[in-house]
Amino acid sequence: MARHPQKRIRNQLPPEDNTEHNDQPTVDSNNEPEDEESTSSSAAPMGPDSTDEQRLGNATYASYELPILSNQLDKFIAWKCKICLKHTNQPAYDLSCSNLLSHVARCGAKHQKASGHKSLASLGISGTGIAVMRCMEKLCEDLKMHERALYLGVDAWQSPNGFDIVGASQRSSHNRVSKAKLEAMLLDFVQLKERHTGEYLARMVEYIVEKFGIENQICGIVSDNAANNGTMIAELEKLDWKRFKGKPQWIRCFAHVLNLIVKVDLRPFARYKTTAAGAAELDDSDDDNKEGDLIERFHEEDKNSDLDDDEEENGDVQGTADAELAKDDELTVADLEDLEDEAEADAYTSDLCRRSLAKFRRIATKLQKSLNSKKRFIEICVESQCKKPHNIERDVPTRWNSTYLQLSSIVRCKDARDKQFGGPHNNHVQQEDFDLAANLVQVLQPFYKLTLQLSTKGSARVAEVVVMIDQITAGLSAVIANEEERYPPALQNACHAGLHITNKYYSLTDCSPIYQIAMVLHPSFTDEYFKLAKWPKEWIEEAIDLTGEMFNK
Repeated sequence: MARHPQKRIRNQLPPEDNTEHNDQPTVDSNNEPEDEESTSSSAAPMGPDSTDEQRLGNATYASYELPILSNQLDKFIAWKCKICLKHTNQPAYDLSCSNLLSHVARCGAKHQKASGHKSLASLGISGTGIAVMRCMEKLCEDLKMHERALYLGVDAWQSPNGFDIVGASQRSSHNRVSKAKLEAMLLDFVQLKERHTGEYLARMVEYIVEKFGIENQICGIVSDNAANNGTMIAELEKLDWKRFKGKPQWIRCFAHVLNLIVKVDLRPFARYKTTAAGAAELDDSDDDNKEGDLIERFHEEDKNSDLDDDEEENGDVQGTADAELAKDDELTVADLEDLEDEAEADAYTSDLCRRSLAKFRRIATKLQKSLNSKKRFIEICVESQCKKPHNIERDVPTRWNSTYLQLSSIVRCKDARDKQFGGPHNNHVQQEDFDLAANLVQVLQPFYKLTLQLSTKGSARVAEVVVMIDQITAGLSAVIANEEERYPPALQNACHAGLHITNKYYSLTDCSPIYQIAMVLHPSFTDEYFKLAKWPKEWIEEAIDLTGEMFNK
């Protein structure tokens, strides 16, 4: 019964309105036009006898497609805008065009502001796959026209959803009006479906390079120090690319080298699990660290990669904690003999260092999981006038810099010590614990600053690698020499192990002329740094000759 009045209302629309607004497109109940000519007639200019209101309505409807019945509102008609492709709902009985006119005005203004941008659909691109192909074609053309050297960055990792991926990026120099500019671009990602051997990685890199046609422009490859990357470089050398000559043009990621050195420095103080016999060996792990342990074990599996240099270094320095020290020109024989034994009278020993770091981790865990302890800790920090932030950072097993941040926060908030944060008596923080934290902060701070510099876009330079190694060598050597007798043997042994790894990678820079050439070309260094570093004269002359040879090529 209630439906009949509604139908009568729709049929009782004044007929004179339809005649007055004869320029409005006819709405069909099936959402389709009865006549194709209606679209052109609605947008066509009207005769000279038409009124201004009729001309305005005609121009308004020309900005819309044919109307359809709205699916959102009952008794409404939806007009689809040709500019923004959005629908404007209007009552079926409302024949005015003011609402449509205001939308066209707003939409047109927005379109004019963004006139410099075009949609993919306007260019005939119906999917992103077509866009990728067109961009790749244009990129290949630009790379072929590039006459300068290209350097390739290669890295492999596992995505959060479990896919193994190798990525490659290129870095090159482009001439501008007044100066040259370094530019970097990501080339491609390739999913790895086999074991990460050096031969397989070489095939994937070869695929990416030949895909873009830049095999004769590659002058160097940057990667980390994994052993399978060394095999990859050797395999790529066999391809006889025009400019790439193998290991002399392999640039080792120095951020990875820093990571190796710090890991070796901290290895004597590494965490270990509690034994069933007693509480002497503290178990500082918690539920949050289990995921990190799983990640470390995952990377050790043979199915993911060959033997990494991380494992090689840890194996090499296994005996360094027992005072099996390598020879170094900056250390005397007397210094080496003084480092052999640790005494109970020392400020701290390797075992005490492990206990101290375990205490710090337990405090950080308690502050994170107990709001009351966190609140009390902040109150004590405020009363003791400790510097902000009033917090103890967490130590994540997979990131060495988190160890430095935790130790720094311990030193910063050392005046806020309280027994309730240590738990059992053997976990209470003593003065020797703070002494260890202060000494480790002093040792790790240069590594932290250098890592930040290398991780900042545009601040990492090959010419600065040798300078950074010299800074690290000087810092570790000062701790080992211990002229002021500030450091116990435990810390000296740890630093000597790190110095052993530093010297190894310092010697590897001699195998690549890129480091020496970069320093000669650096306006702040040239050959003066070599003289200040007391390089032999023949080494300096060789670096200058290598620079001339590369320039002539």
